[in-house]
Amino acid sequence: MESIDRAVAELRPDSFKGYTIGDNTHKNLSKHPWRLDDEKLVYPAYEKFVKAGLVNVCIHKGLFPPSVAERFPHLTRHCDVSDVARAAKDWPQLNFIIYHGGYRYAGGGRAEDAWSQFERSGRIDWVTDLAEIPAQAGVSNVYADVGQLFAQTTIAEPRLSAVMMG
Repeated sequence: MESIDRAVAELRPDSFKGYTIGDNTHKNLSKHPWRLDDEKLVYPAYEKFVKAGLVNVCIHKGLFPPSVAERFPHLTRHCDVSDVARAAKDWPQLNFIIYHGGYRYAGGGRAEDAWSQFERSGRIDWVTDLAEIPAQAGVSNVYADVGQLFAQTTIAEPRLSAVMMG
């Protein structure tokens, strides 16, 4: 991914912040989840963003460990990053800043589980997927906000933190 510096420098009143499942702390109340690539629901909003001069679409993704996915399986596709590439490709004039870098193992998960997955596969669910989007989709408008994922892993599993920062 490109440096997030450009996107962070642009975080002004010209940004939109959203939660694709609603209130992440009350998943049981989520009645209207949405995806970034929903042409019918969300693309009209992007049109309005562009007309209004908004450039940054800041979206919470991740924080959905397997134990949570078992309880709320219908929300998993709204928390993962599988909708980012298409939206970014269709809307190159917008920056898609993905909070938590898509890291799913916080919020009830364990950094050790993410490290174990990395040791087995060389990948970390959703974080690796997000990092691959620019090259795979040919876009330069996808960014990972890494504040919380760094904070949650640097002490608990510093090797994992280093891998994700890399």
